[in-house]
Amino acid sequence: MKKLLITTALLFATAAAPAVAAPVVTGSVALDGQHAFDCSWTQIPEGEDCLAIVGDAADEVRLLQRHDAQQATITVDASAIGRGVIERTVARRADGTWLLRGSSAHGAWGFVCAGEPLRCADWKAGTKKTIAKATKKVTRKA
Repeated sequence: MKKLLITTALLFATAAAPAVAAPVVTGSVALDGQHAFDCSWTQIPEGEDCLAIVGDAADEVRLLQRHDAQQATITVDASAIGRGVIERTVARRADGTWLLRGSSAHGAWGFVCAGEPLRCADWKAGTKKTIAKATKKVTRKA
């Protein structure tokens, strides 16, 4: 009986509580400095392009490939959930690899991606994980 009363009390409390707006995260993408789009979400972004900007490095590269773009600038404002603003660039390099650079309050970081299927290796500024080592890792023969 006690469990039933507690459960009922919780149901009434949540029903009577004022609705709190979910925090909104926004993102913007500029492809080749021309085509651009914006996304905003409270849970999971809708649409393949908006999902790509919160996915992994390979998702971002596939986003550019879908739009036949060579570079992109991605900005995600996650201040509403305490993550601050995260800025990233993605660019196809002359050697055919993709270089992803990101910066946030936690420093500079990124990925190098290449191959079919796409493989990515991470790097972080100020550490032994350099862009050159990441490039070597994804371009060597498997």
